[in-house]
Parts: sequence; C-alpha cells; structure tokens
Amino acid sequence: MMIPTFPLNPEIARSGPIYRAARLALLQHELMFSFEDTDTAAEKVERAVAKLDKASGAMEPVSRRPRNP
Repeated sequence: MMIPTFPLNPEIARSGPIYRAARLALLQHELMFSFEDTDTAAEKVERAVAKLDKASGAMEPVSRRPRNP
C-alpha cells in the first residue's frame, strides 16, 4: 500500500472530480435502495387493498340485496 507523499488540500479534495464522482455514485446507490423500499411498500399496500377488496366483495351481496317491501 502506498501512502501519498504530496500535501492533501481538503478544499481541493472536496471539490475535485474524484470526490464528485464518488458522491454521485453514493447518491445513485441510495436512490436505488429508496426505489426498492418504495416498491416493497407499494406491493404491501397492493396486497392489503386486494385483501380489503376481497373481504368487501364477500360482504357486498349481503349489503346490496334489494329489500322486499
């Protein structure tokens, strides 16, 4: 492992192309995880809505039965 012998300027390091590229890669990675979390949450909501629809569909004939006067 080589240790750099040149002086490291923190201002240049934070605004340099390597820092920007690394930061962009990190943000892209975080964004992909966010999309995956959103997809997972959406699938859970879709399953819950399907269960609710099924449960309310089972009750529908009872509640929408025409009354006999």
